[in-house]
Amino acid sequence: MPQYMYTAADAAGVQINATIEASSPQSALSRLRMQGLDPISIDEVGIPEEVVVPTQASGPRHSSPPPAPRQFEIGRLYRWKGPLMFFAAFFSLISSFIFFGFLFAGAGFAALMPMGFVAIGLVIGSRTWRTADSRVRAWMYGAATEATITSIGQASYQVNGRSPFKMEYEYVADGVMLTGTRTTFSDEITHYDLGEPIWVVYDPATPTVSAEWPPIL
Repeated sequence: MPQYMYTAADAAGVQINATIEASSPQSALSRLRMQGLDPISIDEVGIPEEVVVPTQASGPRHSSPPPAPRQFEIGRLYRWKGPLMFFAAFFSLISSFIFFGFLFAGAGFAALMPMGFVAIGLVIGSRTWRTADSRVRAWMYGAATEATITSIGQASYQVNGRSPFKMEYEYVADGVMLTGTRTTFSDEITHYDLGEPIWVVYDPATPTVSAEWPPIL
């Protein structure tokens, strides 16, 4: 994999000179920004700057999705796994323990307060499950089309102290330009480049529901 020599500034404004491995200059810039650095200059090691001409692939690097229904191994528990689902289940479980603790202690109306947190956990879990289920259905039965990556980075929130990776892409369904988003804790997203064409599959009944292909699990 090519190496790039870069100059970047950190949050305190201190300039850093180092090298980074990446598949392209765009990928190197994306990785630097995900590390919280502000790139100033970047050059491929051993090649003068004027010779470096980034090129875009003529098509997606992966083969097109097979005809639906597609058979692939994702595991029966895919819809139920993930940090957000774990957080929702843990949140609801702890709140339930607090509820019964207050109830048996004779706390009266105060015992009902933890039930609000149980409801919040159930809402988060339900929404996470529906999102995963929609993605699985798109992978299995969705119509295939090409998309272009418009953004790669990390989400602005954290789950269990970690920020998930986030990729946005644009695709056309029924003549309408739509934007899809993929958020995952898998660093496989960082292997893609900004502006790179990829395959996506979308639900013909609800074209706004889409998923990348091949699946990032």
